[in-house]
Amino acid sequence: MTIQTFLKNAVADAIPYLIELRRHLHTIPELGFKLYKTSAFIKSELEKYGYNPLTGIAETGIIADLKFPQPGRCLLIRADMDGLPVQEATGLAFASIHPGCMHACGHDGHSAMVLATAKIMAELAASPLGRGLKGSIRFLFQPAEEAPGGALPMIDAGVLTGVHYCLATHIWPQVPEGSIGIKAGPLMAATDRFKITLTGKGGHSSQPHLCNDVLSALAELALILPREAGRNMNPALPGVLSICHVQAGHTYNVMPQAGELSGCTRGFHPEVYRNWEREISRITAGIAAAYGVEYKINYMPGHGAVNNDPAITALVAEAAALVVPPEHIIEPQLSLAGEDFACFQEKVPGCLFFLGAGSEHSQALHSPCFSFNESILGKGCQIFCQAVLKILAAG
Repeated sequence: MTIQTFLKNAVADAIPYLIELRRHLHTIPELGFKLYKTSAFIKSELEKYGYNPLTGIAETGIIADLKFPQPGRCLLIRADMDGLPVQEATGLAFASIHPGCMHACGHDGHSAMVLATAKIMAELAASPLGRGLKGSIRFLFQPAEEAPGGALPMIDAGVLTGVHYCLATHIWPQVPEGSIGIKAGPLMAATDRFKITLTGKGGHSSQPHLCNDVLSALAELALILPREAGRNMNPALPGVLSICHVQAGHTYNVMPQAGELSGCTRGFHPEVYRNWEREISRITAGIAAAYGVEYKINYMPGHGAVNNDPAITALVAEAAALVVPPEHIIEPQLSLAGEDFACFQEKVPGCLFFLGAGSEHSQALHSPCFSFNESILGKGCQIFCQAVLKILAAG
């Protein structure tokens, strides 16, 4: 038997287990760093495969290492574990048992695929076929991808020590089911958040001349920022600024003395995402001066863009070609959504690929009705297994 035959058979045999894993994880979504049920379940599964997982990293993160017989480099495979504060409306028999919390972004599938990959690769390493394999794999299960961001705390805890490459996937409805989206270079956006507070003199609505019109200043800011903040940046480079919350006043006849708005910025290139704060400050200062109000900006930098290393991405594409027909390997559109897998890529070269889930029935990510055809999980697991061999063999 060849390694290729071993992996093909092992993944085929693991399909029912993959589905079982995904469905159990789907029933117990948790938020942020508080993934106690999820983490305990993943730890117990890893121990069944013979791993000695290290837990409690960034509160509920986990790593588990597998060393092949021959020395070599280390590949990190990352799964995000957290859910979203969404009330599930899928009607699935295995729907969330936690009110107001749901796996609406595929993280249940991501964790299931990485767990199954850990199981299969441990079986390969223990078999005669594994004697010539070199290097090691670090399986990483991350909390808080959705918010407030779990990658950096795990990196700060030392999870990249001894790691040379990183790999991840994201279930993606914008790529057709059965296809794989792979692209070198920028793929997903850098994302930052901001909040602007305006303050002035409030008063009676019948005497606006004795007040500062904080509400009008906020309204103008909310209209101008999305339109004008990018005017001093290269228009050939994609980016977007969105205002998503505006709050001022509490009743119909009082001119408020304070108000705030908040939003986010997104972009792929440093020329864009490193200049949003400058432009927001410039425009806010001008509008505040025009209305005679004070302002305060709280700009909260997030993570950078997902930027796939060309060499690693080429090897992942070769791995995918062993799993799906060539016409099903496509270059996806850039996504202005963010992913803190970018934090790992800023330290070591890596690749995130899209696992296609799109069909006429598919729902958008973060929808209360989001789910996916579980048949895609086998393809993702198979690509992980094949990519391990390709990347570690390349040294």
